[in-house]
Amino acid sequence: MLKPYFGQCNVIRSKFIDGEYFWLVMMTNKEEITSQEFIKTVKVSDLIDDDETVEEYINSYSDIKFYSSKVDSTEVYFLSSSGFEFVFMDKEDQIKWGMYR
Repeated sequence: MLKPYFGQCNVIRSKFIDGEYFWLVMMTNKEEITSQEFIKTVKVSDLIDDDETVEEYINSYSDIKFYSSKVDSTEVYFLSSSGFEFVFMDKEDQIKWGMYR
């Protein structure tokens, strides 16, 4: 099953109880992956506009990079572009980490 979209870094860091910790560990443990690996692992359609293809979305950013990471036991995938990270992970983990302040 593809990992659904969790949120954008600035929202995770500012709105969630352990958001800053989550982001710091995610960034510390990140490993760059290919766009193909990213696309086959996450539900990119959660992030893009209805009339946009995955290829159009990716090609619209010259600085886009793709990563996998681990936060404690949580497997995380994210794309980074224009100074923002867009995070994907399993729904069960979203419930664990998505506790609002």
